[in-house]
Amino acid sequence: SRCVQDVLEDVYRKIEQDTTTTGSTSSSTTLPFSPPSRIPSPPQIQNAVIHEICELIGISKTLRQQTPSELSPSENYRFGLVIATLQSIVPTIIVTSSSSYTTTMKTSSKVVVDDSKGHKDKDGDKDDDDDDVMIIHIPSPLLLLDEWMDFETSTVIQRVEESLLQLCTQAGAIILCATHKPHLFAKQHSHHRTITLCRGEILSDTCFPLPPQLSSSRMIKVM
Repeated sequence: SRCVQDVLEDVYRKIEQDTTTTGSTSSSTTLPFSPPSRIPSPPQIQNAVIHEICELIGISKTLRQQTPSELSPSENYRFGLVIATLQSIVPTIIVTSSSSYTTTMKTSSKVVVDDSKGHKDKDGDKDDDDDDVMIIHIPSPLLLLDEWMDFETSTVIQRVEESLLQLCTQAGAIILCATHKPHLFAKQHSHHRTITLCRGEILSDTCFPLPPQLSSSRMIKVM
């Protein structure tokens, strides 16, 4: 069986292929504009994005070397959450560079998260050298979870819920979760808006305070 990392790389490539196919138009269709062409991302870009999302959601490098069948129930849910997040963000990822897109990059990749105060490397040092650097602008994910974990145990849900919270607070994700068991998602209510429906009618609509430093998007560098 293939490991999680290999599966995620295939998913990334498939999303890009589907985006290219969707963006193309037949000769019988007339549009007032030309849809942009999608250039397949180099492996460095793909791996940097996959690594960033996996670390954010809680799929470590060690777990990514395992097969999906070897993951625990909560790890499998987080694995599915990574795939859903990639499906949301990959079509609209923007890559910029100080040089051309086809610049030959170093074989080793270094991911730097932009905290709006300057670029820092993994050691926390300022990094002002932007020569031949790929800047990856990751948009905020938009996810719809329809009764996603209604039949799971509260223990599994609590472990996965932390990943959902990370997506909201660190990546600015908008997550719509439809559930028949809202009490199972009560741990992080301070970050939720809860709408209760019954037969299509709104019974209640409760808003809770947003976290103080809610991120709107993420940006990483590949050097």
